[in-house]
Amino acid sequence: MAADPLSLLTLNVNGMRDSRKRSRIFQFCRSLGVDFVFLQETHIVNEDDVHTWSFEWGGGLHAPFGSSTSCGSVILVSPRWTPLVGKVDSDHEGRLVCITIKHPCGNLFLCNVYAPNRPSDRRDFFMTLPSFVPGSAPCILAGGFNCVPDTQLDRMTSCTSSGCSVGMTELDMFTKNHDMVDVWRVQHPGSSVLTWHRPDGTDASRLDRVYSPLALSPSDCEVVACSISDHDAVTVSFQPPDSWPARRGFWKMNTDILMEDDYCTQFKARYGGWRTLKPAFSTGLEWWDDIKSRIKQFTVEY
Repeated sequence: MAADPLSLLTLNVNGMRDSRKRSRIFQFCRSLGVDFVFLQETHIVNEDDVHTWSFEWGGGLHAPFGSSTSCGSVILVSPRWTPLVGKVDSDHEGRLVCITIKHPCGNLFLCNVYAPNRPSDRRDFFMTLPSFVPGSAPCILAGGFNCVPDTQLDRMTSCTSSGCSVGMTELDMFTKNHDMVDVWRVQHPGSSVLTWHRPDGTDASRLDRVYSPLALSPSDCEVVACSISDHDAVTVSFQPPDSWPARRGFWKMNTDILMEDDYCTQFKARYGGWRTLKPAFSTGLEWWDDIKSRIKQFTVEY
């Protein structure tokens, strides 16, 4: 028997404290018939909002709180899937919320993110993702990333700033470690469809994306026009396998080896050489990623 399929939508709503706008957003989401809705910039602020909005939605609602003018990431869950929600985790700024789904095939993590606009903050934000998403189960990561993978295909602007790609190195490292791909790009190679447009037409980008393992068989990933926001929605369907494929475990060093003088002497000599390689890398983070692989190889061989 095939595992239960599931579908999701991600949309930056640019605020929905106004009850009339919120009603239109919920109606728009229901019309697409998805199981999970990832919303960013809802401006949800407290538990009273949670109770009111979940009642209006008619299903589950999970969110960290932002302010009345910013942040507030929300995951809406359809009534069919609401009883299967397990652990809920979130940050303290209203930018990230992760839920665990007790899927018949095993646990599945759904993570909704709204990355900062400021490049340095965005880089730091992506570096925190591993603390919220363990490596033991498949993860679907979606939301507003405020940076683009390909400045040629995923952006249209008269500005020459390179800030739109800051954070992609850190995000790519995370998605690679979790076997995730940019679903829309995999299904639409070479296409240029943008999800956010500045009202004056001077700037547009594909900021809204869905990442998932190919093992979840993502399909029908589309960009859906939404007149209620300055962002368009992204939808995708999944047909999970009968059981999750085993993922490679993380290597852990036996720290007892650090008590061996010979190991420490050899390591210091090797590390001195590795430090000279730093200018060959575009960022310190890329250099450190390479160093970690070298440390593992050296330790295993020792």
